[in-house]
Amino acid sequence: MDRKFRAWAVNEKRWIDEDELYLLLPFFCGYEIMQDYPHAYVLMEETCDPGDDGIEKVLEIKWCQFTGLKDKNGKEIYEGDVLHQDCYSDWVVEWEGSGFKVYNFCNPGVYFPLVLSDREIIGNIYENPELLVEKEDI
Repeated sequence: MDRKFRAWAVNEKRWIDEDELYLLLPFFCGYEIMQDYPHAYVLMEETCDPGDDGIEKVLEIKWCQFTGLKDKNGKEIYEGDVLHQDCYSDWVVEWEGSGFKVYNFCNPGVYFPLVLSDREIIGNIYENPELLVEKEDI
């Protein structure tokens, strides 16, 4: 399996498309990239704003790795995706120790191997944080 990633710009709250990512990183003037997987930080030492107070601007990127699996609709599953299965709670995909696992945010610390059966992606923890709120019984 090829390693595949997508990138979330944490401070801009948006996905960075693949073309932008390749163009963005190499052409910063006076940049330094620090990586601490799953995060990367682009520190811009110089800015074009003459009124800048000298504080470095930082672009924080969160890398989300592809699991190699697809949901029941054929959509690729990445770290941070929220999966739903009929009659069960929603599950978040995460790397844990030696592989991808899912956890139920209502029961922290309880992990299960990533097994799909009839699960589908209903969002992700970055664009849809409201999915992490425990649902009340109606």
